[in-house]
Amino acid sequence: MADPKALQYILHTSGYNFPKAPDASHTIRMLTGDGVGSTQGKSDHEFDCTRVDQSLLGETHRRQRKVMAAAFSVPHLKAFLGQFQITTSKARHHRRKLRQAGRLT
Repeated sequence: MADPKALQYILHTSGYNFPKAPDASHTIRMLTGDGVGSTQGKSDHEFDCTRVDQSLLGETHRRQRKVMAAAFSVPHLKAFLGQFQITTSKARHHRRKLRQAGRLT
C-alpha cells in the first residue's frame, strides 16, 4: 500500500480496527520482546483474537502508547534532531565504505 491517506487511516486514525496477523505479532515479539510493537491487546498471547471481545483489543497497546507519548512529542524529537543527523551520516558513510570494498551490494 502506498497511498499516504490510507496509511494514515490504518496506522494512526483507526489502527485498532486493523490488528496484526498472528504470525507478524509473533515475529515482532521474537525480535524485540513484548512491547508496543508486538502488543495488540490484553489477551493476544492467550487466545485467538478473532474470539476475543473487540473492546479488549488494543488495551495494552493504548496504555503503552500513553506512557511513551511524552517522549515522542515534537519538542523532544526536535531536541534529538542533531543526534539523528549525526547517526544517519555515520551509517551512510559506513555503508558507502562497505559498498566500495565490495562487501555490500
